[in-house]
Amino acid sequence: MRIFISHGLDKTEEDQLGFLRAVTQALKQPTPKGTTHEILVDDEGLTPGREWEGVLLDCLDECDRALLLRTPRALERPW
Repeated sequence: MRIFISHGLDKTEEDQLGFLRAVTQALKQPTPKGTTHEILVDDEGLTPGREWEGVLLDCLDECDRALLLRTPRALERPW
């Protein structure tokens, strides 16, 4: 299963990045039945100057499930 993680975390906050890493690593672990998951994280395809909306839509298109991680700061952003 492909799981897309979209986040609005502050990349200068180590605790938020640590949480993202912990969630990503936990989802990569095999399930009790031995199933594994492919994890897509939205910042892996986002580079300066690239249209971020297109990247996010492509990731959503390619995944079976999505997980949204947001902070209060992210919720205040207009996008």
